[in-house]
Amino acid sequence: MSWTRTELKRSYPCNPELIKFLRERKKWSQKQLAKESGYCERLICKAEAGGSIASATIDVLAKTLSTPDMRIHPEDLISDPVALSRKFIEATHTLQRDVVKGIRHFSHPEGEFRFFECLKGQYDGNYQGLQQLDIAAEKFFDIHAFVPGQDFVASYRYFGMGNEVVVWGNSALQISSTGVLKDIEVTMRLHFEKGKLIRMDDRSQVATSLD
Repeated sequence: MSWTRTELKRSYPCNPELIKFLRERKKWSQKQLAKESGYCERLICKAEAGGSIASATIDVLAKTLSTPDMRIHPEDLISDPVALSRKFIEATHTLQRDVVKGIRHFSHPEGEFRFFECLKGQYDGNYQGLQQLDIAAEKFFDIHAFVPGQDFVASYRYFGMGNEVVVWGNSALQISSTGVLKDIEVTMRLHFEKGKLIRMDDRSQVATSLD
């Protein structure tokens, strides 16, 4: 798949983990990827070390690493889904009802966002696009707020597999009307395409009490 950006730099640093994942998915060695793409093995090593590669070369690598069931875009090879997922969590905790302001620059404007309700607020359902996500955030944060001072950096774990990232961890919410605290077991799956968040599935739930 060719670049969709209208203006390109001469080169970009690659996402080494993603390129290695896509290569190993095809059961190729670095030498075989070099042969299939028409480049030298040294260039493949450079790409998998996070080095800067010519934009035209990244285009070829994306086409070579694509499969019938998973198209790879050049933008995918220079993005970092795990890092973007961390930014998503940061924006959710720090901006709360204004979360869209913090994720707009790396989210597809017509992305899909799905929530399963674990607390009050009637926010569960599918939301198409960032304007709809704004509505979901308003519904949720009108009723609850994240407890201030949480260490959300250390409270979450991230597992990336290609363009998908699974996020899990623990958080605490306070119900605005009563002040009651609720511990939440967070589980999310985020999917990226062309370096943009295009789909998010939130299946978080209230933590099970051991009492």
